[in-house]
Amino acid sequence: MVEHPDAKDTVEGIGTWWHPGRDVWSATELRQALASLAARDWVVVRDVAQGVRLYGANPRHLADMRRYLSEVQGNPEDGDKE
Repeated sequence: MVEHPDAKDTVEGIGTWWHPGRDVWSATELRQALASLAARDWVVVRDVAQGVRLYGANPRHLADMRRYLSEVQGNPEDGDKE
């Protein structure tokens, strides 16, 4: 999401296209992770049709997300880039 902040997708789309060929997470795990990110207001959730939900990065929190990723990946100097 940080690399493509304007992108929006469903849970199924994220699982299929954002990590092709890697069955890293189940749909349930993705939903849980996205719900956690939405609770932090890092992810915006839009209901676009009955049973269809789109997820995307909240542009107001991109710097926070980059900083967090830098910290967990061990690159603290990269956290302030936008």
